[in-house]
Amino acid sequence: MTGYLKDNLGIKCPVTFTNNYYGLASIYSQSRADYMDTHFYWNHPSFTSGWSDIDFTMNNQSMVLDPEGSTIARMPLCRVKDMPLVLSEYNHPYPYIFQAEAPSLLYAYGSFFDLDGILWHAYYDYHNRYTQRYQDMFFDIAMNPVMMTQLLLAVPYRLGYIKPAAEPVVANYREQDIFDNTKTYQDNDELNMPDGYAGSSFLETGFAHSSFQSDSTCIEGSLTNPGKLVVSSTGELTWDGVQGVFTVNNPYWQGATGYLKGKTIELEDITLSEVETTNDLGFAAVHLISLDSLPISESGKLVLLTSARLENEGFRWNDTKTSPVALGGTRALCEPVSGMLILKYNQGDPFYVYRLDERGIRSVEVEKDQDLNGNQFRFNKKTLWYAIVKDSTTAGPPSMDPGIASSDCNISCHPNPCRDFTVATIEMPVNQKAEIVLLSAQGQILQNKPLSILKGHLVRAELDVSSYAPGMYFFGLRTEDGKMIMKRLVVIE
Repeated sequence: MTGYLKDNLGIKCPVTFTNNYYGLASIYSQSRADYMDTHFYWNHPSFTSGWSDIDFTMNNQSMVLDPEGSTIARMPLCRVKDMPLVLSEYNHPYPYIFQAEAPSLLYAYGSFFDLDGILWHAYYDYHNRYTQRYQDMFFDIAMNPVMMTQLLLAVPYRLGYIKPAAEPVVANYREQDIFDNTKTYQDNDELNMPDGYAGSSFLETGFAHSSFQSDSTCIEGSLTNPGKLVVSSTGELTWDGVQGVFTVNNPYWQGATGYLKGKTIELEDITLSEVETTNDLGFAAVHLISLDSLPISESGKLVLLTSARLENEGFRWNDTKTSPVALGGTRALCEPVSGMLILKYNQGDPFYVYRLDERGIRSVEVEKDQDLNGNQFRFNKKTLWYAIVKDSTTAGPPSMDPGIASSDCNISCHPNPCRDFTVATIEMPVNQKAEIVLLSAQGQILQNKPLSILKGHLVRAELDVSSYAPGMYFFGLRTEDGKMIMKRLVVIE
């Protein structure tokens, strides 16, 4: 078939054959293509009377509790040494309760197994109805905010931050054994050889089929099944199937997925604790990644992802949570996640935390707890992600004269963060002559405009920041007697 496509039809694009592991003989056949391809689904809906959006069942068992039986553990069965491997379909379909586990597991092990491509099934952008605001398809991630925000975990995967298995176990085969052993071990869908059960060992070592023209059929390396507690050979990935917790501990990506309630997760640069969800499961995915190509301990641009369930309002399971009683509709609800994040490395450098809205734009600044030098904050906003910005050029706001009591003056600006301009709004309890000022992070006055403020009246003043570099600034009010009230302003690219 390959010869016909390329030699007769003149096809120039890479050609692959099937899309899964169908035993050793199948892999041998696929190895004659240009690249290997595979598909995997965890908890695919099962239909009793044909395809249906209503009449289906799901097991609803978390994959975090089952490393041995997971789709992730089987992925390397499709790898052939020195050939590209693409995972062209993957999903943990909606309304699976534990769907938030999928991105971290897939991108972390996708890196460890050195996958050359990962495609989610599916991004149905051609029929999205964004005004609909609810989930109506098992596999569509384009309308799924939990999945879409966590796609940021593709950044460390694409940049190769997670180390691949250095010395994966490989299997060599005598050509005739490929066919003889496939017949003998037809009920064993692993390696088609004596003692060929892999269990969760690939999660520890990685794996690839090597030679199909060997003098003997054998495994090179140690194929020891670690069972439910797996630590990758690189030391960066830990999958505890007993506790139901998966962690990533890498200079650029650190976090945890699973049953996090009541647990303290200690990683190289951060501590996660006090994680709560709105139900008793306490199941969530909380991950911190660097976005500026610097390790977390040096990064000035970080994103914290906090995800749990997605469920249409009004959706109800049966008692065993295996089949829907009501699909719900109107809008999809994202389960909020709260907890504590400690930045262990921070030694006095200020950092600022912002809740991100649905577009990824910074909005509300999050208050930090001060008992550990201000290096911890509680994430408890109704959002799926937070921006963490570090500014090492200053330890805090510029020094100022004694200020006006904040209760005496209402001052804010919108938008904040801003790009080209922002509009300050001021309200005072008394008539006041003052000026609005814009300061650099070091306290230098960049702009000042005189204002006459009447008691109880809103005054608006536009500030042009289009010529300023992205970073932290301060805006505020200075009265004619020299008193000031200042607030932070963030200028973005």
